[in-house]
Amino acid sequence: MRGSVAALCSLLLLAGCGLWDSAGDTIFGAQSAAGTASYVDRCIDIMQKAYPDARFEVTSKRLGLGSNTALVDVQATRSDAPASAKTPRDVAVQCRFDSSVIVDFHWTATPL
Repeated sequence: MRGSVAALCSLLLLAGCGLWDSAGDTIFGAQSAAGTASYVDRCIDIMQKAYPDARFEVTSKRLGLGSNTALVDVQATRSDAPASAKTPRDVAVQCRFDSSVIVDFHWTATPL
């Protein structure tokens, strides 16, 4: 009898935690970490949005993590520019995140 009561209490506790997590996300407008884009993916997305006319093929990506910061370096090649073009084919960006918020984006090898 005690075992079934303990099991029932455990199930109720776990169900309550699941309900609280869902309610907390709705109440506070928070998004669960599961399913969110990574820092690297976010940086690549910003790079593509910063120069929407170009098509990039990512050749290198690097992520450095600190206590509350992340530094992302992305290198890419412009697939829409021929090798003989006057515009640079090799491009690179750097993104810095602080507490998951982007605080810096800049081109380290410009596409222009």
